[in-house]
Amino acid sequence: MIKKFLIGLICLLMIFLQGCKSSKQIDVASLAETVTINQTSDGLSYTFYIIDSGNAKNPVSIKANSLSDAVQKAKKSYIPNLSMSKLELLLINENAYLQVMRSDIAFVSSRYDISPLLYVSLCDDGTMKFFSKNKEGLKTIEDHIMLLKNKNDKVKTNSLSIYNSFAGDNKREFYVSYINSKNELKAEPYSIS
Repeated sequence: MIKKFLIGLICLLMIFLQGCKSSKQIDVASLAETVTINQTSDGLSYTFYIIDSGNAKNPVSIKANSLSDAVQKAKKSYIPNLSMSKLELLLINENAYLQVMRSDIAFVSSRYDISPLLYVSLCDDGTMKFFSKNKEGLKTIEDHIMLLKNKNDKVKTNSLSIYNSFAGDNKREFYVSYINSKNELKAEPYSIS
């Protein structure tokens, strides 16, 4: 009786350990929480801020011409397990937005794994520096975006509303949030036409 019990227990352990060996766990994925887009002297730089187990930001910068290109390069060479499913903020430097905003918004809007409620904001150089150095940068910027949205309902704050504005009447003007770091960090409307 004891012999049968031990054999059964060993079999169950072997089955359990075999199943665990081939499973994928969430900690294997590299979850991007924020992507910043900046114009540098040698082209566009896409920086992916990855959530790690301690919720610290680990930036990975990639030179690319578009967000879709940056994601492909990241998955191929830098962040093989990159997941965009937790992306909360797309922060675009004011020097780069004319080159990338329309195409990058179209890209995130076409991806089923990225939330259509992803916050999108333009910013100045000071905000980029603030975000890269401040651990609470994401929360601070999201708070400022929400304050602006509550004050001004004409401001488009997420990728879906911006995409719909681009896809609509081209003669129409609309506003997006702009994070200004002069004097203190604050959000204000920025006109896109």
